[in-house]
Amino acid sequence: MNRPSAGFTIVEVVIALTILSMIMLALITAMRTLADTQERVQEVTDRTAEMRMVSRFLRSNIGQAVAVSRMQKRSLESSYFKGLDKELVWAVPLSAGPTIGGLNIARLSILKGQLVIQFQPFKSPSDEPDWAEIESHVLVSDLKSITLAYRADIDQEWEEGWEWRVNNPGSVRVSIETERKFWPELVISLANGVVVK
Repeated sequence: MNRPSAGFTIVEVVIALTILSMIMLALITAMRTLADTQERVQEVTDRTAEMRMVSRFLRSNIGQAVAVSRMQKRSLESSYFKGLDKELVWAVPLSAGPTIGGLNIARLSILKGQLVIQFQPFKSPSDEPDWAEIESHVLVSDLKSITLAYRADIDQEWEEGWEWRVNNPGSVRVSIETERKFWPELVISLANGVVVK
């Protein structure tokens, strides 16, 4: 009697290789999906961190606005606070350490599709900084739009402008829209003090 040889037939080998190929394909696909998911999660995390950082920065700096006296051309006094629907200029105390700091004029504006902020040391109540000569710091690079609104008190309506009035507004609303993410609306309360002379 002849015994058949102990081994695999060609059909069994082809089936085994096909199954192994399918398992490898599934494994590679799963690994790629996991890597893509990790990249997307990291991207969302980075955008959220950027949004939080910019929101905190704006809350801190706009919220510290100081009602400093500003001399206008006709000798009228007003607070150094100019709020438009797309731009904001205000006086803010900045501290970069125990020996560096002081009162600065800050400007939040749009430049080449980016939300930027500029700082200039406060020199005189009648001086208007030449913003074209001052370095800009980018806060949001993929800006679609920004809308600013102002109100004196919580029970009043929002206004599109607050230009050189006697006092600072009670609060500022900042609505930012970007290409990639949703930004919650910021409502920032200001210490609405009397003009400091």
